[in-house]
Amino acid sequence: MLDALAALAKRCRGLQPFAYGVAVASVAGFLISLISGDSSSHNPYLIPCIVGFLWSLTAVLLTSLFSRVPPVATDSSRRIVRLKIRFWRLLYHLASVFFVLLTGAVLVTSYRLLSIWLSVPAE
Repeated sequence: MLDALAALAKRCRGLQPFAYGVAVASVAGFLISLISGDSSSHNPYLIPCIVGFLWSLTAVLLTSLFSRVPPVATDSSRRIVRLKIRFWRLLYHLASVFFVLLTGAVLVTSYRLLSIWLSVPAE
């Protein structure tokens, strides 16, 4: 799983500026919606801004964290170097489990928020 996430992160590295742009646009849209809207009116842009921010944050986390996974240690390396690489790969394995759980939580949250957003009638 770790090597698959590392390969995906390296392929998606070019999308990182786009993900940062979506995050900034989502935060700006959220703040503008909060500042300009009444508390009694329904603002249809809040939920898409939250969902966009969550997914862009997930994409940034993927591309920034898993693009630096160390390669598997070879037998020709010194013992201390192999232990160091194994330790860092263990930390990356733990981060990958956390990332998969986080992505699942973002997926469930997105589904719930978008189902609420689509079920609310337009004013």
